[in-house]
Amino acid sequence: MKSSSKKEYREIQSRSLVEWTNAEIKTARILADSGSFLYLGELVDELLADDRVKGVLPQRVSGLLGLPLTFEASGDGRKKGRAVRALETEEDWWVIASESEIQQIQSYALLAGLALAELVWTNDEDTGRVLPKLKPWSIKYLRFDWQLRQWFLRTDDFSEIQIQPGDGKWLLYTPYGSNRPWSHGLWRALGKWFLSKQFSISDWARHSEIHGSGIRVGIAAEGALAKDREAYADDLAEMGSDTSMVPPHGWDLKLVEAKARTWEMFPANIDKANEAISIVLVGQNLTSNVQSGSLAAAQVHDAVREDLIRFDALALSTALHDQVLTWWAEFNFGSRNLAPWPVWDTKKPAPPVATAPSNDKTPPDKAAKTNDPNTTK
Repeated sequence: MKSSSKKEYREIQSRSLVEWTNAEIKTARILADSGSFLYLGELVDELLADDRVKGVLPQRVSGLLGLPLTFEASGDGRKKGRAVRALETEEDWWVIASESEIQQIQSYALLAGLALAELVWTNDEDTGRVLPKLKPWSIKYLRFDWQLRQWFLRTDDFSEIQIQPGDGKWLLYTPYGSNRPWSHGLWRALGKWFLSKQFSISDWARHSEIHGSGIRVGIAAEGALAKDREAYADDLAEMGSDTSMVPPHGWDLKLVEAKARTWEMFPANIDKANEAISIVLVGQNLTSNVQSGSLAAAQVHDAVREDLIRFDALALSTALHDQVLTWWAEFNFGSRNLAPWPVWDTKKPAPPVATAPSNDKTPPDKAAKTNDPNTTK
């Protein structure tokens, strides 16, 4: 194994300071096109915190990972079978690509258009093999140098290292292709709906604060002096939310509340944004009930458009084979050509066969006697 593969790097600790507006999303797009992904990484983190994204994206990602998984052998000779068995029966696969890490990588790649993971190599004492455990990284400190056409990453000591996808140390997953992959990420479609939704939520809260409690209007008695009206206004301003009073004779107090139903625009905007987010992520905004058959497979096909499931399975399989399993095969079996292909079964389950109800009205006990060969007529 190369010495560079043994070193484990550490990320820069950071926190988000961005208040998202239309201008900030435009900045994220401009910086990404220039090769800097700091704002894009921040935006993806915000998208992952949205309630609709957090509810719908796992349907696409976990739904795929929950489908039946097999490994297709490659290469010649007996070693190719040993490589497949090592992944299937000796649980190498679950060390290499645990479901939590793959879910992070896949979610990030779909939203940003690219995802970065480090291969941390460890020695497995039980099998004697060396296994690459995937460690997801944020793309905030990743950059693409347009002049050199190379990827670079800043680590926690603020030094910059060159990233070479598929070198046995780094996985750079670009499901939409290697040419400007960020431009094809779902963030470009989701950003405007995410922002519209956040504005509607905050505007609705301010609207409720202003209109929810009403405005107290004091009415002075006829002929009241200016200083008495001012004192009355001061008393109203100092009233708590749970207070009662009896105005002096000739004085009055009214509560003015908003009559227009302008608040209805806010939930309507939020619902529209949630619908658009669902369509972007899973290709539809529909739900259906699973009656029978393979529950996991039927549920993912009901929740996610079928062509998206196939696309995700092929893209993820290719990336893991080319950039991870080839090195695992070389270090443990002597040849990259022996690397198996992970294959998720994306075929939609056949619908249940409907059976027509029987019209036989014969009582069960009589039917049994009639069918008995020993019965004499």
